[in-house]
Amino acid sequence: MKPSYILYFLIGSLVVISGCATMANVKDTSDVYKSSAIEGAPTILLVDLSDNRVDKTTIGQIGMMENFKTDIPINVALTDRIAMRLKAEGLNVKKVSSFEWKDSSKISELIKTNNGASLIAGTLDNFFISSFDPVLDTVKGQATFYIKIFDAQGQLVFSRNYESRAEHWAGLSSVTAFLSDKPGAEKTIEKCLQGCVNTLFEDAEFKKFLR
Repeated sequence: MKPSYILYFLIGSLVVISGCATMANVKDTSDVYKSSAIEGAPTILLVDLSDNRVDKTTIGQIGMMENFKTDIPINVALTDRIAMRLKAEGLNVKKVSSFEWKDSSKISELIKTNNGASLIAGTLDNFFISSFDPVLDTVKGQATFYIKIFDAQGQLVFSRNYESRAEHWAGLSSVTAFLSDKPGAEKTIEKCLQGCVNTLFEDAEFKKFLR
């Protein structure tokens, strides 16, 4: 094949690829809710963080790839990562489906019905990874989220906004996938999720309301 034909083929391939969505695999950590209970430890209830992003499916753009998505909703992934850290801190965790935000009596009833000590909820307001050229530059991630804690009486006792950033050097790994850099993107997503958890648990005020 002549060099010019090879060049045209590569350009054409990139044009086709650039219009497709790339799916990133996010580690499923939902088994944390099935783990054995810690005797004598309080149970923290969690509701999946509400996804407040305008585009709830797109997670970012890597090189020429657009509409980068994840196989697990990113708000669910972050909620489950928070649950994992709570478990590591010696607390029991349980996920509940929904509740009435503005009705303290119903929140209290939900917590007591599930033998909980408190309930964590909140919103995911932004989560995005990007890199113009993942071969020459790092893939950067940024997230902003909001956390609320309700006590056993259904009263809001804590609320705060958080922000986290992360980056991962993808290097030449992206070349084999026509600049899609799926592995690099997945590592950036995990670093960004972990960064959110670290930021949250570094807050002494947040941890004060967990027991």
